[in-house]
Amino acid sequence: MKFLLASWGSSGDLHPFLTLAREMRQRGHEVTMVGMSHWKPEFLGIGVDFVSVGPELSPKELFEHPEIISTKNFGLVSLKALMELAIVPMMDDGLRTLCELAPEHDALVAHHFFLPASAAAEKAKIPWATISLAPSILPSRYTLPAGQPMQPFTGPIGRLANHGAWKLARMMVRPHIDPVVNGQRQREGLEPITDAIFEAVSPTLNLALFSEHFSPRQPDYAEHIHLAGFCPWDPAYTPSPELTSFLEAGEKPWLFTLGSSAIANPGEFYNAAVEGLRGQKERAILLVGDKRNIPANLPPNVLALDYAPYHWIMPRCRAVAHQCGMGTTAQSLRAGIPIVACPYAFEQPHNAMCLEAMGVAVYLPPRKRNASGLLKALRQVSEGKIAQRAREIGEKVRTENGPAQACQLLEKTFFTRPRPGEERVYGFVEGLAVL
Repeated sequence: MKFLLASWGSSGDLHPFLTLAREMRQRGHEVTMVGMSHWKPEFLGIGVDFVSVGPELSPKELFEHPEIISTKNFGLVSLKALMELAIVPMMDDGLRTLCELAPEHDALVAHHFFLPASAAAEKAKIPWATISLAPSILPSRYTLPAGQPMQPFTGPIGRLANHGAWKLARMMVRPHIDPVVNGQRQREGLEPITDAIFEAVSPTLNLALFSEHFSPRQPDYAEHIHLAGFCPWDPAYTPSPELTSFLEAGEKPWLFTLGSSAIANPGEFYNAAVEGLRGQKERAILLVGDKRNIPANLPPNVLALDYAPYHWIMPRCRAVAHQCGMGTTAQSLRAGIPIVACPYAFEQPHNAMCLEAMGVAVYLPPRKRNASGLLKALRQVSEGKIAQRAREIGEKVRTENGPAQACQLLEKTFFTRPRPGEERVYGFVEGLAVL
């Protein structure tokens, strides 16, 4: 089959599509990726055709904006900034590109937030699936939406309260998303939709690329929602002599990291980590992303690095403090190490609550993310029940194969499904790819 993929966002949005595209190629499918221009080398490196859309906006330019990583007004300030900087400038180019490429492909597979996808599928009459990377975008009476770090309410009355929270979230988000989506749909002669950020998804297949051990399938999910599992990206890596020597010089260190979005506005996170560790017996590695984030006067028990891939570094660490982005969350669960959850924005507070509910993490509110708070929390999770639970979950997550499961669901859904008004007969070679 020929798949057309579309996504945008941070590395947490890039990596699952890289992994999925590579799995598709290994199973004999042809793949074209539509996405942000700076992703091009990554996809060409795995033999996938790539087409850029939207403005030439680097992650640094996007995430250093002062309102992108914001929790003001339940995250609406952040959402508005994302719309203005990244999504709106991509809408028309994204739709035009998908419609031009669709005739050459059998199915479209689009990120939940690639908002032109629904219009493209209708106009080009191409079968399509949606990729949802986080549970906080899938409404349910058993969960709460992203925004505030609260555990969902339980019992019949609790589920009514959860449902009310989702209704409120829809009402708050709708004015920021629907006019943009429906403005485009109107220009293209398509009917308007309501609650576009939640409802502009494929009615045929919505693939949730997260583990059931992290957030199980909820009883009220629609039938077309399927959990496939995490799709982490594991690039080749050779550690520097400095990193190798540090790891060999003592016990496993703690890890401090802020993923690929919060890293642009870390606040006092790394400074607090260093001050907490100064003069202590514990050791730590800081993944700072940018040398400007390295605290001054590092003590000998702390090593600061620009980067190290999570799949390599996390299993070599004792515990991790991170921002709870989906990619970072997936890798820490797979590594089986306990977590100090320090969410900033987007889906991160919801993820933090999932991790705490699993028993693998302690949530640390912003007011406690100081030297003593981080030190106390990391000591708490590094031993006992939380550490043991993290190891148990890690063993379970490592048995999953999210990319293969996702591809099997896509093949099952679209292999025998012709385009509207078209009878398609697949050849022997294509059949072998699915088998």
